[in-house]
Amino acid sequence: MSFSEVQIQTATGPNVGTIQKTETGGATVNLERIAVDTDQLNFADVFAAQLVDASQESAPIGCEGKSKIVVKVELSTNSVQAQIRVVLQDFVGLRLYTPVVTPANTGDNTNPTQAGYYHAELYSVDVLGAKQFTVQLIGINGMPGSASVWAAAI
Repeated sequence: MSFSEVQIQTATGPNVGTIQKTETGGATVNLERIAVDTDQLNFADVFAAQLVDASQESAPIGCEGKSKIVVKVELSTNSVQAQIRVVLQDFVGLRLYTPVVTPANTGDNTNPTQAGYYHAELYSVDVLGAKQFTVQLIGINGMPGSASVWAAAI
């Protein structure tokens, strides 16, 4: 049995962690650590739309070097639904469309960001190496109401 240890360091600072592995037979083992981006969610920017035959797109939001895009939707009543789509943009400006989704209205209006609104289910999509993204808010024909949308890259 042998013992392997890898010190994890920041570029200029002290060790920030240790990975240890005990193995049988003295075989060489490659130890790998996968870093997870731990930026905090920041839902500071919002765009809103009346949902009757509406379609709006957010301003571009940077996501370079991030791994996930998280989208939060709040709805004006507990019966409203809205459709959203994330549009990724690569480094030469090509637009890459994700599928349209309809986050379910939870019927919960406990502590909403938009006063009096109801939370929809959280939606996330992988960044896939994109430079920036936008979020499209799409109205559903015949469904009156409003939605507010926040998005963050982490």
